[in-house]
Amino acid sequence: MKSPPIWRVLLPVLLLSLTACESESQPSRSPYDNDSSRTINASNYTGKKIALVIGNWLYKFKPLNNPKNDARQMAQLLSSPQLGFEVTHKENLGLDEMEDEVLKFKLKLVKGQVGLFYFAGHGLVVEGQNYLLPTDLRLPETQLIKRKSIEAQWVVEVMENAGSQVSIVILDACRTFPRPDKTRATNEDYGLAAMNAPRGTLIGFATGHGQSTPDGKKGTNGLYTGHLLKFMRQPGLTIEDVFKKTRQQIALETRNKQVPPVYDSLIGEFCLVSCPENLQDKLDKERREKEVWQRKLAQQFEQKQREKEEAFQRRLAQLEQKQREKEEAFQRQLDALKNQPVPVVPQRQPEKTEILSLLRQCEAYFRADYLTTSPTGTTTTASVCYQNVLQKDEGNTEALAGLEKITTRYAKLTEQALDQKKWENAKKYLARLRQVNPESPKLVALTARLENINGATGEVFRDTLKDGSKGPQMVWIPKGSFRMGDIQGGGDDDEKPVHQVSVSRFAMGRYEVTNAEFVRFLNTVNHRGSKNEPWFETKAEDSDSHITGSTGNFRVENGYKNHPVIEVSWYGAIAYTKWLSQQTGQQYRLPTEAEWEYAARAGTKTKYWWGNDIGSNKANCDKNHCGDNFKYTSPVGSFDPSPFKLYDMLGNVWEWTCSEYENKYKGKEKRCLSKNRANNDSRLSFRGGAWSLDARRMRSADRLRFEPAYRVDSLGFRVARL
Repeated sequence: MKSPPIWRVLLPVLLLSLTACESESQPSRSPYDNDSSRTINASNYTGKKIALVIGNWLYKFKPLNNPKNDARQMAQLLSSPQLGFEVTHKENLGLDEMEDEVLKFKLKLVKGQVGLFYFAGHGLVVEGQNYLLPTDLRLPETQLIKRKSIEAQWVVEVMENAGSQVSIVILDACRTFPRPDKTRATNEDYGLAAMNAPRGTLIGFATGHGQSTPDGKKGTNGLYTGHLLKFMRQPGLTIEDVFKKTRQQIALETRNKQVPPVYDSLIGEFCLVSCPENLQDKLDKERREKEVWQRKLAQQFEQKQREKEEAFQRRLAQLEQKQREKEEAFQRQLDALKNQPVPVVPQRQPEKTEILSLLRQCEAYFRADYLTTSPTGTTTTASVCYQNVLQKDEGNTEALAGLEKITTRYAKLTEQALDQKKWENAKKYLARLRQVNPESPKLVALTARLENINGATGEVFRDTLKDGSKGPQMVWIPKGSFRMGDIQGGGDDDEKPVHQVSVSRFAMGRYEVTNAEFVRFLNTVNHRGSKNEPWFETKAEDSDSHITGSTGNFRVENGYKNHPVIEVSWYGAIAYTKWLSQQTGQQYRLPTEAEWEYAARAGTKTKYWWGNDIGSNKANCDKNHCGDNFKYTSPVGSFDPSPFKLYDMLGNVWEWTCSEYENKYKGKEKRCLSKNRANNDSRLSFRGGAWSLDARRMRSADRLRFEPAYRVDSLGFRVARL
């Protein structure tokens, strides 16, 4: 089973809150009744907080290492003055003992209290229900588990019936092992199933169904509880923040192999240590500080402007005085020379032998192909040489003929370059033709031809590689201006401010770079990046990749050659564009964020280039949102192109850009981050949505970011060219 991509963990905004339970026979004493903020703050909450901590590790069928440390450190933290829980800590309980402790726990939970249940040990799913295993269970056989184990939902119901205001259930019980009634472990044996969280309850697992958390070394904490302990003692976090930060950290460290879920029906906010200051007060404070800062900045700016203006006026006065002094001195010299006779100097005619020698030198430069440039300097060229002859002997027919030969040569080279669609060479030869003979009748025609052929909007072309084969298909995108960002409203904060951006003409890859194109590059350079700057992952390193083999002999799995390359880092994408530039002699790179959004919108102002509604079968995303027929990546070009003749700009895979990410637009979206300045702490932007996400992430304005070494099964790239 594929691991969910990290975007399913990092992108959704989980709105977790909590409430108090109410009894039919007796009105509840809710801490929210007289609190307009609807927040239970640990710093001023006076009700009791009760916790039951159970750690089971001495199992007969498979002992565990981590639960001993996990349970003891959890009990120690909960009972500390910082958290203030009344803790019952038990270890290695049998079935009857576990039931007794849960029922005793219920008696302690009276209305108005906070209850926390923590279990570390073995847990399994049987017929869709989660069971916590006691240590006296002999074998984890399916029917035996149902009769000889504690059902997790029963614990939740016990806490609900006790009437506690807030119920927190933490289950670090997702170890994996095959049961004796099964020949091999299946997805059913991994993790725990989703649970129902009654009103006022939050339930957290170490990992989701279909995933597992490995048992670590003795004397250490499990990955889940280790991170949970760290964030539980951190002030200023709501309980939702504690579990969210734990989930994010574990998802990053395991690359989505372990993603801890949370199920809750809480209302309001609850903080284990202390809650953050009221959000509106914080915003008002920041606004006031910003206004003071802006006034101060405006005053400083005005003062600097006055100082600059005064300095400019002083400098202008000095220059005007010097100019007057120069003019007066010149006038004095002119007056002194007026009455002096002008000597007549006979004009010397150049020697014929001198002219002939100079012409022979010009001819040598021409034969050496030093027409307008040479390795030794600009003066040792045929063009300059013939011009020198004409200065000494105006109208010299041989010099005029030599310049005409140079003109003819550059006109012919320009025509050949145009025929071969080598636009940059054509530009270079045309510039030299204009330098030698700006009055050439061929200049106008060749210029017009270059303008009509080179980069016409929408023209599809392919540059030639060194071995004579063709590079990726490219499309010329016209220059223009557009409003960048959340112009429809309802987007994320990092899509602001909406601002006007102008984009110069450039070429964009018609398709996302495919597995076949990327493997050809890898085998040509015989390299795959370094440990600190990895380029991609193979099938053996990540099951989602479709590239197999090893350095110098990489291959693509059958059926995936025309699919976009995935599991590729920003470093790998940059290396591909550098190789493409070397192969073609043209300037390839990744598009900037501004270029990408300009190309994706294709002159439109709607959420998607085809409109504000996602429609059906317009692109490859989560099929419940897009109605496409693909469960994974689709071959490039499977859907209709945009008005700019570009395919899959929205959906299929996310696409790296060359721009450094800013959470508010300040100008970096229009520039490329140099590879020399990038490091593993940098954040690079990527765009376009992917096959695994919903339609909201496919909007032209949507944006994400990650470190340059990041690789995942929903991330690829396409190239740009100047």
